[in-house]
Amino acid sequence: MFRDETQQPPYDVRQPPPYDPRTQPSDTPQAQPYGAVPQNPEPMADVPSPAPAPQKKSAGRDLGAAIGVGVGLGAVIIASLFVVKAVFVGVIAVAVVVGLWELTSRLQERKGIKAPLVPLAVGGAAMVVAGYVRGPEGAWVAMALTALAVLVWRMTEPPEGYLRDVTAGVFAAFYVPFLATFVALMLTADDGAWRVLTFLLLTVVSDTGAYAVGWRFGTHKLAPRSAPERPARACSGRCPSRWWRARCACSS
Repeated sequence: MFRDETQQPPYDVRQPPPYDPRTQPSDTPQAQPYGAVPQNPEPMADVPSPAPAPQKKSAGRDLGAAIGVGVGLGAVIIASLFVVKAVFVGVIAVAVVVGLWELTSRLQERKGIKAPLVPLAVGGAAMVVAGYVRGPEGAWVAMALTALAVLVWRMTEPPEGYLRDVTAGVFAAFYVPFLATFVALMLTADDGAWRVLTFLLLTVVSDTGAYAVGWRFGTHKLAPRSAPERPARACSGRCPSRWWRARCACSS
């Protein structure tokens, strides 16, 4: 049989085949069955996140509790200072023991240094009392005996780290109780109570001025590792406050 050249094919081979819904996707959205999850959901438009609220500058401590403790300690100190001087010597001894406990605890926690606390606490309290009763000679004798007690006490433990521990112990004896002995020495004078009060006020005003200036204007940390909450500008607040209090004390 001869093919009829006039008969046209069902579609032009140069054109795409007709649309078949079973094999080709449709551009129009199709109805989804109830409960079906769409395979390619359209992305949601980016919603701008709200700007973070400005952080309120914190004082770094509970001011209410700090002020209450400070007022309470101040009342005890002033009462013991002007009523019975021997009681104030006991207050100094207690403060020395607490300071030694805190110092040795931080040394062991941060550096693994085990400075012997028992001979330091006993010798530190004895150093303060000896300075008040016997003067500078008594304070030096108590200091020497405290250092010797630290060496002997540490010998009862394993020898590892002996030199490091006894060095820290002697340093702690000089740093806390020996310096506190000067307060007891000032107390022995006729106007010793006023001298000690001036010394305490200088310390309080200095620390308060440094705290206020550092909290208000400080941005850079003075010692990020040892004092992470103390800004560098806190040092600038100490000098004016000390000068002002020293001038008031001298004029009075």
